[in-house]
Amino acid sequence: ALEVFVTFSLLTAVIKGAFIDESSFHLIGPFGAMATMYFTAPSSPFGQPRILLLSTLYALTVASVFAFFTHGIGPHRDEPLEVLLTGDEGDTFVLPAFLPYWLGVSLTMTIIIAGMAFFGITCPPAASAAVAFVAATPKVELSMWLFSFFIGWVVLGVVGLLINNLSPRRKWPLFW
Repeated sequence: ALEVFVTFSLLTAVIKGAFIDESSFHLIGPFGAMATMYFTAPSSPFGQPRILLLSTLYALTVASVFAFFTHGIGPHRDEPLEVLLTGDEGDTFVLPAFLPYWLGVSLTMTIIIAGMAFFGITCPPAASAAVAFVAATPKVELSMWLFSFFIGWVVLGVVGLLINNLSPRRKWPLFW
């Protein structure tokens, strides 16, 4: 339990320091699943750093593409299509949302889970990160999301490396 307390104390301090808006604290949610893998099942293949990093990058890449399809891109993405086609001066690129939210989430998760299985990088916490990303996209910029996941992955990895290897009965990671 100490490792979870230390990890989430560090994560919340870093995220609170990096993001002024506390509405972005929902970004911490998927780290609960990651911490569970790291600290309660360190010998599980799902909890190894390489699998977790590759699966999270894959899941967030797919989720970011589908977020554009369900939320649109550009300063006037919520305007009617006629406004988008004529555009205001200064708009360089606008893509309106063209997938209903429910369909975007369903397709995102289908492609993520099938792709993880195909590439051999299955990791349940990465799938939960993708769902959280798609749900948060209108409020959270991609760069902030990726920054928080990079920081979270580093914090979890360092604490996991230190805590899991303190016990002579545990060895983590089993592979990189």
